Amino acid sequence: MMSISLGLVALKWLQVTYSMITIRLMMGDDWLRLSVIMASVVCFTLMSACIFQSQRSKDYYQVSTH
Repeated sequence: MMSISLGLVALKWLQVTYSMITIRLMMGDDWLRLSVIMASVVCFTLMSACIFQSQRSKDYYQVSTH
């Protein structure tokens, strides 16, 4: 359940990134730094979802697999 939630949050971050880059482009501002930062945020969120896939973390957090 946690991995699914974090995956959905990553998708939301992608949507926010697209909106912010679009605004930057319309204003004529630099967008490359923004895209690198936001890509890092998305990657961090997805890596957080991967943590909950290991059996050790499932045992530690007592995640039910039903």
